[in-house]
Amino acid sequence: MHDLSSCRVGITPTLWQRSQFPIEYQPKIIQAHDGINTNYFEPAADGLIPPEKLDLPDTDLTGAKELVTYCSRGLEPYRGFPQFYESLPEILEERPDCHVLIVGEDRVCYSARLPEGESYKKQMMEKVKVDEKRVHFTGPCLTASTSRCFRHHQPMSILHGLSCSHGLSWKQCPAAAS
Repeated sequence: MHDLSSCRVGITPTLWQRSQFPIEYQPKIIQAHDGINTNYFEPAADGLIPPEKLDLPDTDLTGAKELVTYCSRGLEPYRGFPQFYESLPEILEERPDCHVLIVGEDRVCYSARLPEGESYKKQMMEKVKVDEKRVHFTGPCLTASTSRCFRHHQPMSILHGLSCSHGLSWKQCPAAAS
């Protein structure tokens, strides 16, 4: 709420999302869906980009013929991270040539804070056993913007994990476009 208190104006894509904010903040939030820039977010011309063309230092994609991606600022329940991570054992079992790229910081943006030293990433890694050679945490997106990061990873992905929707997610639109 600190960010919302200190901003002059907020933008949300739907009126429903706007209505979910405390009433005292709603006058400073405008509804403006920005649509999908299908010239920017588009399928790769030749289909999926091969994983070996990725420039990911310290990420070994040996044997990867398919990628599943997840991209978020924070690895947390409101972003669907636990549900996504719980799905990985079955995905990896069914698709032996598949690797998973998880882009995002091990931090909380919207979900409940955990005790000091705990994180949702740590909890899931303890709870759900996966082939760690095929599941790669790349850390935060280091490109200039999250949309550029999303655009960089999306054309390689056979499946992109989306946030638990507390409204229309900005990631759902480009994922649908590509």
